[in-house]
Formats: sequence, structure tokens, C-alpha cells
Amino acid sequence: MPSGNRFDLLSEERIRRIGQKSGLDFIAEPPERFVEAVRQCAMSWEKDRASRHMPSGLLYHYCDAHALLNILKTRAVWATSTKYLNDTTELLSFSNSMRAHADKHRNSAAGEALSDMVDFYWVSSDTMQTQTIGMDRFASCFSTDGDLLSQWRAYGNNGRGYAIGFDATAFAGLVGTTPTMTLRRMAYGAGHEAKLIDDLIVRFATAIADHIDILDTTGWGTVHARNWLSMRFGECLLDMADEVKDSAFVEEKEWRLYGVSQDVQYRVSADRIVPYQQLDLTAATNPKLLPIGEIVIGPRLDFKEAVVSLTTYGSSFGYGTSLDFRKSKAPYR
Repeated sequence: MPSGNRFDLLSEERIRRIGQKSGLDFIAEPPERFVEAVRQCAMSWEKDRASRHMPSGLLYHYCDAHALLNILKTRAVWATSTKYLNDTTELLSFSNSMRAHADKHRNSAAGEALSDMVDFYWVSSDTMQTQTIGMDRFASCFSTDGDLLSQWRAYGNNGRGYAIGFDATAFAGLVGTTPTMTLRRMAYGAGHEAKLIDDLIVRFATAIADHIDILDTTGWGTVHARNWLSMRFGECLLDMADEVKDSAFVEEKEWRLYGVSQDVQYRVSADRIVPYQQLDLTAATNPKLLPIGEIVIGPRLDFKEAVVSLTTYGSSFGYGTSLDFRKSKAPYR
């Protein structure tokens, strides 16, 4: 039975052998069919996940009037460090439960090897993801629902704000050979976590089933086959932490834009110094405009007044009369 203590795990040989070792001189490199099987598995996994993260409609960003004017002016949104978001278990809920999901696969040699790797990453995941300087992930949050009362209260200035509906598929930062952002649809609760982990382990177990005997006897320099496999598997495993939240937040229907290699800035929020990045949301087809499908006017605002002001303001940036508006249907005052 695997240990439940991180320090105990560090001393176990099954965990220690996953890391790199100095002084190794392997006679043979891993067979090419093993390397190719792992690479194809990871590529297939990412391709299938990409379809899950492709929105079929508008994604709404709730904000107050100050933020809306700034977004229209700068064509950018703020992506906040995930350590400062509203879920206190951000990133940790996944790492705390992934071992239990993985242990179900210890009935085969391949499943055993992969489950050990899950333990290996669990040892350092909480520190690496939430405490290590420079390991922040920066996210800007959206919802598929543009008229949700809880969102108006929390992020739309208590009903006096706006929900900007973006066509996220048109963001220039998501396309090209060097994208500056990644888009993720959030999954909620243990059931979704289990499905994601089960799928990943089954795929990798199938890919390495015929190569278990070479994991510790072949390699490249200090990198043995088991260590290389753990890195490829870990890249897929830890990337899932970006898309899992506690089931208490399921109503949000959240999608996230994560920044990639952006400059970090700082602002003051609720007396805390909060790191953030600016994400450029300009449209791929027109770098001077945002791909806005509509703007929802908050339930406690005067609709006609807001439309006139925003149409005039938007015209100064080239939108003319192209911005569409609708009034929230929430009977909130």
C-alpha cells in the first residue's frame, strides 16, 4: 500500500528510481519503437484534449465599467495569478486526489509504473504549484453564460457591470506557430478528475506495456528510460491541474485563458499585492478590434443610457455601430 506521507515516499526505491541519477553509462538507448509509442501517445492525448477546449459559442467576461472601458481601449484583459483566485484549493484539489484515482490501475505492470509516477509528482506538487517563485499560472476567467446572477454579484459590480461576449476562436493569441495564450474549459468535481486521469493512464499503459523491462536498463546519459517517460507523462498529468475545480463552482461554467511567457505586473486588490499579466485579445482578422459578439448590460443599469455611451465610446476605437447589446433578464435591483 503506497505511503500517505510525502517524506516517507521520498525514501522509497520505487520513487527514487524515477529521478535522474549521476554516474550512469547505459550500454543501450531505449528502442525507437518505445520512444515513438510514448510520443504518439502524448500527441494523441493533446489532440483529443484540444477538441474539448474549443468553445462552440461566445465566452463572457464579467467586469465593472472601469474594466470595460480599459478593455476596449487596450484590447487586453488582466490574467491574475491562480494563487489569488476565488478557489482556495486552486491547483491543490487535483494533486490531492490524483493518487487515489491512479492507484486503481496498479493491477498491471504498466499501471504500476505510471501510478508510481503519479506518486512522484504528488510529492512536490503542492510546493511546486503554489509556493515556488516563478511557477505562477496566470488566468483570465470567462463563462459560457452571459447572464448569471451569481456572476453579476461577484464580478459585475453587483449588477451594475457588464458581460463582454467574446468569440474566443478569433483571438490572435491562440493561433499561429507561437501562441501567447492557451484556452481551457474547466471540469468540476472528483468524477471529472477520475475520468481525465483514467483516460491518461490507460493510454500511456497501452503504449508502454511491451517495454516495461527496458525502463531501468536503457537511457541517454543520466536520463534513463523511466525518467524520460515520467517527464512525458508528467507534462500531460500536471497540465490537467489547470482545468479542474471543486464542484462547488460548477454554476460558473468557467473557461480560462492562460498567459504564456508574458511580462508580470503587479496591482493592489483588497489590500493584497497581486501579480498579473496582460493578455492581448485582438482579433486575428483585425488587430485594431476585439472579436466581440455582444455586450450584456447589467440588471441594475439603465440599458438605453449604457448603449448610447458605449456605442459612442466604441466608435472612437473603430467599432462604429457594430457592437451589439442586450439587457440582462435578471430581476435584480
